[in-house]
Amino acid sequence: MIEYRNSRSKKQRQNIILLSIFAVLLIIFLFTFGFNLLINTTLFIANLTNNSNKSQVNKNDEFVLAPELFSLSDATSSAQLVINGTAQKNSKLSFYVNGQKQKEIIIDADTFEDELTLQKGQNEIYVQMDIAKDTISKKSDTYHIVYLDQKPRLELAFPSDGFRTNKSDITVSGSTDSGVSIRVNGSPVTLSSDSKFNQTLQLSDGENKIVITATDQAGNTETKELTITLERD
Repeated sequence: MIEYRNSRSKKQRQNIILLSIFAVLLIIFLFTFGFNLLINTTLFIANLTNNSNKSQVNKNDEFVLAPELFSLSDATSSAQLVINGTAQKNSKLSFYVNGQKQKEIIIDADTFEDELTLQKGQNEIYVQMDIAKDTISKKSDTYHIVYLDQKPRLELAFPSDGFRTNKSDITVSGSTDSGVSIRVNGSPVTLSSDSKFNQTLQLSDGENKIVITATDQAGNTETKELTITLERD
């Protein structure tokens, strides 16, 4: 009987030792592989969520139109330019002139209107739209506008004011700048490649008024007036 108890007690101790070893091995396994598995599983789920969010953002981005500016002229004689157009409601708009942000507004409608200050000469204008909640950013087309605040050059070579002649016709000649149009007594004149012009006019007896007007692309004008007298022999 005593031997049986000893044998049973010994077997129990062996079982306890085996269970202890198994528990230690299980703990080592969990710390070694289970922890890594847990991290990898967490990263996998996070990656799926992130990809889902990116997919949703990209999907939203496809349906959001870039801001659009209504028609702008190629040139202006004013330093202040009114700019208007359409954009996503509740978006932030940043207005750029020659690469520099000039102002920033948040619109509560799908249309906007504001005023920009131009620099002399060439101006490159565009609008950047940002929608924070969807991390969407869109840029409008770029527009090029020339700001001209001076009258165009108009030089007359012939004739001079007060000129007298006995011929029934006269050729008015002169020069101007590139991109400027010339009219003589209201009629358009063709310019040469170096912006010179010649226009022949018929004269009436006595005094003849000749008006030469130069107009640049911004609408600035320069006008010169001549009085030519026809004196027949």
